[in-house]
Amino acid sequence: MSLLIPIPTLIEPLSNQPLSVSPKLAVLEKPVKVSCGVVTFPDGKTFDQSQQAIAGFFIYRQQVGVTEIWNEEMKLWSPDPGTALTTFKPKPLAYQPSAPEPWQGLLVPATEKDTGFNIASSYDYFIRIYCVSNPSTGSASGLSPPSSRFKFTSLMNALRAGIKPRDGSSADDTEEIQLFLRNPNLQIIGSVKITSNGGSAQIDIQNQDTSGNPLAIVQLLSNGDIVLKPAVGRKVIVEGFLETGEITYTPSGGGSKKTLA
Repeated sequence: MSLLIPIPTLIEPLSNQPLSVSPKLAVLEKPVKVSCGVVTFPDGKTFDQSQQAIAGFFIYRQQVGVTEIWNEEMKLWSPDPGTALTTFKPKPLAYQPSAPEPWQGLLVPATEKDTGFNIASSYDYFIRIYCVSNPSTGSASGLSPPSSRFKFTSLMNALRAGIKPRDGSSADDTEEIQLFLRNPNLQIIGSVKITSNGGSAQIDIQNQDTSGNPLAIVQLLSNGDIVLKPAVGRKVIVEGFLETGEITYTPSGGGSKKTLA
């Protein structure tokens, strides 16, 4: 006899909103509320806490067609066993009869980081609910369909704007910082990067297209030079007066560079 379990819902508790729609992201530093609707027996009767032997959820990850399940007791990723889950321990769900989705639990990614969980951006993650009734109700069991896929990210990488040090460093020892702005898909579309270089600094200002390719770039080099790089086929436009000492240029017909003084 199989229990009928709805697809899980994943909610950010602080905003009470579903995980970011594009892309779906779970922030490592924030808990994720896992819930699902009414679970029923095949005859339509409701499964509740008075009938449960097990009620919980499992975390899965998937990469290039290979699916694994997080083994809570062994603290490692194991091959997906399908419905043969009797040797696995799920994270618990509590029953709240007054809630629209009465089975609820919390996933706290930050508590898993040092357990072998090995969160990686190359994986898609999802949740499945697992319930087993007690012997007095026939020991029925069921596994829900997968939740929507999501990825884990850090709080810094989920911000639309901010200042961050170079990856792998902290604010008190970094040699590079970046001021950035992201679009709703969390792709960086503009940045100012300051990098330590030989006792001075290089400053790179650029905007980017939606594929992450640079458009216009302004560079203040550590030797004092200024480099202007418009996007391919675009111009450097000066509105107003331009005063200069001398100009070095390449003739349109080719040949060596020439100087106007």
